[in-house]
Amino acid sequence: MSIEASSTVTLPFGSLYISQLNVRKETDDPELPELIASIKAHGVLDNLVVHPEPPTSRKSRKTKHERFGVVSGGRRWRALAVLHEQGFIDDSYSVVCKICSYEDAIEISLAANMFRIMHPADQFEAFKELIDAGRSVEEVAARFGVTPLVIQRRLRLANLHPIFLPLYREGTVDLDQLMALAITDDHARQQQAWSACGGVHSLPQDLRRALTDTETSSETAIARFVGVEAYVAAGGAIRSDLFSDVGEMFLLDRPLLEKLAKEKLDAYATQLKADGAAWVDILPAEQYWRRGDYTRVPARQRTPTEAEQAQEEALSAEIEDLEQQMEEAADDEELFQQCEARRSELESLQEARLVPDPEQLKAAGTLLSINPDGSLRVEKGYLRNEDAKRIAAAERRAAREDSTNGEPRMPAALLGSLTAHRTAALQVELARQPDLALAALLHRFLSERCYGHVHESPVQITWTDTSLRAFADDMETSRAFNELAGLLEKMQAQMPEEVETLWEWVRARSTSEQLALLAVCIAPTINGATTQPRYASSIDFLADAVQLDMRKWWSVSTGYLKRIQKKQILEAVREGVSPEAAAPLEPLKKEALVESAQRQLAATGWLPLPLRATRAA
Repeated sequence: MSIEASSTVTLPFGSLYISQLNVRKETDDPELPELIASIKAHGVLDNLVVHPEPPTSRKSRKTKHERFGVVSGGRRWRALAVLHEQGFIDDSYSVVCKICSYEDAIEISLAANMFRIMHPADQFEAFKELIDAGRSVEEVAARFGVTPLVIQRRLRLANLHPIFLPLYREGTVDLDQLMALAITDDHARQQQAWSACGGVHSLPQDLRRALTDTETSSETAIARFVGVEAYVAAGGAIRSDLFSDVGEMFLLDRPLLEKLAKEKLDAYATQLKADGAAWVDILPAEQYWRRGDYTRVPARQRTPTEAEQAQEEALSAEIEDLEQQMEEAADDEELFQQCEARRSELESLQEARLVPDPEQLKAAGTLLSINPDGSLRVEKGYLRNEDAKRIAAAERRAAREDSTNGEPRMPAALLGSLTAHRTAALQVELARQPDLALAALLHRFLSERCYGHVHESPVQITWTDTSLRAFADDMETSRAFNELAGLLEKMQAQMPEEVETLWEWVRARSTSEQLALLAVCIAPTINGATTQPRYASSIDFLADAVQLDMRKWWSVSTGYLKRIQKKQILEAVREGVSPEAAAPLEPLKKEALVESAQRQLAATGWLPLPLRATRAA
């Protein structure tokens, strides 16, 4: 039988079969009984679209009877097949069909199903078959009215490891998990990340992190600072994330990226030194704690000019006059606002005369670092701590020498008595004003954390930054450690330039903002690291309070397993997986045992005893 392409003919049901080119693969159809009843009562109302069976298939069947594959109308064919099995129709039952060529079958099937209820996995595979057949991405996109990016994303999902699309069809995994896995084309890495992150229970963000842990996002500060174009020009390899809304890419050569960043920072440092900087220190973004090695040059009020002096005196006189008027009219809001405006104006004039101490500036240098947005951060007027201590000691000596001149000094015992009484009064007043107590505590912490010294703070609470590196030389690989570093860097970026204005800045923050800053200040002081062979820890009560779950922050690595004995590894597998899983591992040598045990334990959430929660599950 010879039939022209695109013609409409009537074919016997016995000559029809579901084509492998039909893009709709799902056969579970709860509404099929309704369609069967409709066809039984009214016949097939819409044409099926079929293609002639390829000659190679006819030869393999060794029959002269021509058959036709259904590429659109699969549900109608399945309904007819049920009626055929039930005896209501036979092979000769006439079905009106539209003929298409074998070459156009996939495209026509996809076009017929694309805007109907179709499982996305079927669409992914259909687009892949069109591309595999020789169509370009741009051509397929144009024919289906979508952008090339849509097609590229569908292809990336279709090319996932074969285990994932069936799970997606079953509803065991979701699209977000698939998009996270599709960040790489490496099937082995996809499987490894899937297993390590908990399989069907894995979170998309954890999968992405596992697949990009050795790469650098183009959205990070260092990548923005260097620039993707400069990195590529230097021979760096990149990989695009097709599912990123911001066009995110991943830079694969971290050492090259760091080398380019260092060269760029060194060039800026050389220029600053040529412009007269006494010294320039470069601060890597991840080493936030090094800011404690520096102190900003304190500001001093310079002597006012005659014009400034006259202006300040005039404002002071006007404020005094307004205050007298307010005493006579205590409830006059307009007078109050006028007085506040003049006070603010006077404070602004006095603040404008604040300049860095010229003597200390002679020893000051510049700090270079990278802002979170990738821009260069240049901070001038900083002292190294050893210089700041030397200058402070010299100022104390000068103050003592000055105190011996002029009027007789008050007896030390009397001075101590008076200041003690004043301190006691301040303590009780502060105890009655918790908002100011919070601000005073925060001011103390921020002075030490962000400026490297305590600036005129009477609060006798000492900041102790926990050095976790003394216990774990791999702390830089810890996600928790790096997230805290980011929070501290963000806090540092909020601080005012001059420590002298820190108290006013703190007072201007709301209580919730102060508490958030205090939490970030306190967090690095927490210390539960110990080498003592006991697992009861002083941080247990706090860990219980925050509901600490180390499964979110730690997973079994080969590095951990290499540091424990074979019998401990086997016990971990017995406990975390099963005794049956541990049995085949017993004859293995240490290296093979470590690799096998890590693969089995990675997805279980098993934790060593020191990492487990103390509260009841």
